[in-house]
Amino acid sequence: MEYAVASGIVIGLTGGVLLGYLAARAITRVLRRKSPHQRLMAGFVAVGFIAAIPAAFFPSFVVGGNIGGGWGAYVSESVGLGSIGVPLGIATGIATVLAVGLTIGAAMGGLIGYGVSIVLKKKSAA
Repeated sequence: MEYAVASGIVIGLTGGVLLGYLAARAITRVLRRKSPHQRLMAGFVAVGFIAAIPAAFFPSFVVGGNIGGGWGAYVSESVGLGSIGVPLGIATGIATVLAVGLTIGAAMGGLIGYGVSIVLKKKSAA
């Protein structure tokens, strides 16, 4: 059971970072079209994503792991499989909370970058 929980944690972390990265790419594509300084916008999204990693790491374990593990145990026991669903629930909970946290960080970085690009556009026009 220890290896199953550890593999659930690893899968959750990997999946959360992957889903957060895909969301950050989507945010970058949307905001780069509207920004006059496209490289600056992509840089701010990347910095927001990287800065959000430590901030989203702890809640992903505390909130995602606990809620996901409890959810996995409840579902697997109500089907009659015992506690086999706990690792799957832990992986799902950690991945979800981590992906949401990284997406919020990337979006915040993108909004800051968009504001900076507007200010730079006004300064260069003046």
